[in-house]
Amino acid sequence: MMKHGKVTGNLLYKVSSWLAFLGIQICLVCSLLFVLLLISQAVANINSLLERADRVYRQLVSHRQPLDLLLNRLLEHGQQEPLQVKVIAIWALLLVFIGLFSLNQTSRP
Repeated sequence: MMKHGKVTGNLLYKVSSWLAFLGIQICLVCSLLFVLLLISQAVANINSLLERADRVYRQLVSHRQPLDLLLNRLLEHGQQEPLQVKVIAIWALLLVFIGLFSLNQTSRP
């Protein structure tokens, strides 16, 4: 009778050890799945930000030709040295304004 109790105790110990081991394995698998979920969400967020940046870049590029024409017309008239610095500064400010306006328009749902 004593031997039966010892075998049962060993068996319970082994079963509980295996259950604990399986529990740890399940926790590790769940943790990995959670990390994969976070990574997939981060990749989706990065992709949406890249698409948004592409849209803004295409809008900026579409405005470049008219701004270049205006810049060339202004540089053709009058003094080139002092005017050139001012026109380049104005051109840069216009590009920044267009970029901010485009970001504002694309951020709305």
